[in-house]
Amino acid sequence: MRWMIWLALAGCPHPQAQPDPPPRGPGDVEPTLEIETPVRGTFVDDGIVVVRGRVRDDGIVKVIVNQTPAVVSDGTFTATVSVPRGLALLETHAIDTTGHDVRDVRAVLAGPFALADGRTAAPLGVRLGRHGIAALGKTLAASAKALDLEQAARALNPIYEETGCVGARVDISRVTVGAIDVDLAPKQSAIEVLVRIDQVEIKLEVNYRVACLGSSTSMSVRTRARAKTELRVVAGNGRLRTAFPRPDVTLDDFQFEMRGIPGVVESLLRKVTRPAVEVALAQLIQSKLPPLVDAQLTQLLQRPALPQVLGRDLDLVVSPTSIDVTQTGLAIVANTTFAVRGGTTGRYAATRSAAVPAVPASAGDASVWVAADAINQLLSGLWAAKAFDRSLPRDQLGPLAMLLDERVATVELALSLPPTIHTHTSPLELAVGDLLITARDAAGAEVQRFAVSLRTGLAIKPGERTLGTTEATVYAQLLAQHGTLARPLDAASVESIVKGAWSLVASNIDDALAKLPLPGLSKGAQLKSLAASEGAIVLDLDLP
Repeated sequence: MRWMIWLALAGCPHPQAQPDPPPRGPGDVEPTLEIETPVRGTFVDDGIVVVRGRVRDDGIVKVIVNQTPAVVSDGTFTATVSVPRGLALLETHAIDTTGHDVRDVRAVLAGPFALADGRTAAPLGVRLGRHGIAALGKTLAASAKALDLEQAARALNPIYEETGCVGARVDISRVTVGAIDVDLAPKQSAIEVLVRIDQVEIKLEVNYRVACLGSSTSMSVRTRARAKTELRVVAGNGRLRTAFPRPDVTLDDFQFEMRGIPGVVESLLRKVTRPAVEVALAQLIQSKLPPLVDAQLTQLLQRPALPQVLGRDLDLVVSPTSIDVTQTGLAIVANTTFAVRGGTTGRYAATRSAAVPAVPASAGDASVWVAADAINQLLSGLWAAKAFDRSLPRDQLGPLAMLLDERVATVELALSLPPTIHTHTSPLELAVGDLLITARDAAGAEVQRFAVSLRTGLAIKPGERTLGTTEATVYAQLLAQHGTLARPLDAASVESIVKGAWSLVASNIDDALAKLPLPGLSKGAQLKSLAASEGAIVLDLDLP
């Protein structure tokens, strides 16, 4: 069930404290304010924005842009302001001597920029503490239990063979096991592995010779097995690979069951079968466990293929680049690229400064680490592909339709700039700049037009495993409306219309955020908390 997003129309205070204005006369009118540059949808390369425009009033008027006084001369003004990287709002106030305050709010996107064409990689990763690595061992045990061990064991035949007048060949014919436990514990540069297998029962076919005369029989072995080894994982060529030396295997409660075998052969089998079974089990573990480890570690980094996001085809590549194992846990890092079909011309504000947080000694289950560049790359591609733009007939507007003039037949929503994640704010923020809302009549003529910019927090959706937006701070502006409207808009109407229109766009943004390839979530992990760290979003997980 999607969150309902209720917005508070936020009026900004005057940049500076003002004295009480003198009483206004009947002919007193507010200033007119026109911004010439930057136009809506402007990309700024160096973080310096020159704001130019015109202001008119019947008296003295001052102009302030983001608390910076502008130079006003002969009805024109200029102000130079600095903006941080990302999506920044320019808030211009024209204030006259009688207290009128006319405001213009518009957004710019400040760089440096990167193209959302799938060529620029952004990192993401997963960190596992000791408890998270132990949880990984439980998952490996479940996967090992599902393996066809019997077929794999038969491929090892013969497990013993001695020719001559007194000799034997021993082949495995059947293998059954009970519970399998896999305990994993990190240490510097490696992970210790302890495999415990209960109720191992092996059926063996024996062909033997005594005094050069041959015969055959069957025997069985019942035991419990313990295997100890360590694994080392390396990343290369976009893959994770596990180095796994042959484990040391110990058999407990080893029991033979054999009948009708000459004493000399029985003595031979009792001597050779146990070490042969130990070697066979070691070979099984060495051959079957590493692929399971590789698969599980790789699975931590990526989710199933996403053919589409918001109706747009998506090419997603997740390529592991490094893995670091210490006594406190492990950290796996991968490069990701997003390329939205039809959106490769999109640009996003790139940080390229994200660093993998170290695994603390007190690390819990796991943490997911996603660079803001990865998210902004996806959002920019969707924006360039116009996935957020919509044109809706009146009968699909729900309660919003009741707030619009009777002449309105359709509402168009268009984003002038790509939505942008900011990790330098607290709480984490998603900024949307200059959402243009245009209401048109049945003939396509413009009836009303608004511009909306906003900041909304990011949070974990209650009961879900995805990120979503929260309540937003909104800056709304009526740009134009037809002079003959039966129901011209006032401030309260603008606020209500903005609420309804933004909820339509917010649903699309939430859908896009839900498609992020968050590591570790494919196995039922639950998001617990999130925070920002060095240009990235860090999410703590509870593993199943």
